[in-house]
Amino acid sequence: VIVDGLAKIAERRDQIKGLEFVYEPKVLRHFLCKLKPIGLDPKKGEDVNPMVP
Repeated sequence: VIVDGLAKIAERRDQIKGLEFVYEPKVLRHFLCKLKPIGLDPKKGEDVNPMVP
C-alpha cells in the first residue's frame, strides 16, 4: 500500500508544488501556521488554491 502511494506521488512529481510559511507562531507552529503555495503562477492558469471549492 505504501509503495503504491509513493509510486502515484512519483508519477505526479512535476505537478506537486510546495508550501511556504506566511505566519509561524512560536508555539504549535505546525497547527497554527499560515501557508501559501509556491511555484504556482495564476497568470498561467495554475490554481493557487486547488483545495478550495
